[in-house]
Amino acid sequence: MHLRQVKKEIRLLGLSFTSMHKGYLAIGVVFRGKMFLDGVFTSHAGEGESLNLDVCRMIRDSKHFNQIRVIIFDNNSIPPNESLDPFFLFEETGKPVLQLFKDKEIDERYMFKWRRWIIYSAGLGKKDAIKVLDTSARDIDYPEVLRISNLISRGLHNI
Repeated sequence: MHLRQVKKEIRLLGLSFTSMHKGYLAIGVVFRGKMFLDGVFTSHAGEGESLNLDVCRMIRDSKHFNQIRVIIFDNNSIPPNESLDPFFLFEETGKPVLQLFKDKEIDERYMFKWRRWIIYSAGLGKKDAIKVLDTSARDIDYPEVLRISNLISRGLHNI
């Protein structure tokens, strides 16, 4: 997939997860570039339920679905013993997916280095993915949408 233009207010969906009540809570944050919070939505799934299916359902049922251009998540925020498949998310939602890793060997077919992160891209070329990430990060080397979604998930975890 190719993005014609990466505007400074591109709508990004940042995903974060927290353990809650014999399951997990998926938090989706819609952010315009690195500037404005547009929405927050959540989904709770019990133990044994598919993280991939639950997240896809949450995204498709969101009122923000048509405005979202790219989905981003940090692999470190996924609950233990769970996995989120970026290619499955891309196929089911039709939205490109960027997955951030701290330490991982690079598979040149799908991955590249951005600042201090390894990026796994499903549905988006390296050039466009870097534009999206640069547009979404403030002074720190982390997309603002993920910073906010992680703040919300940490706050909800303490309830």
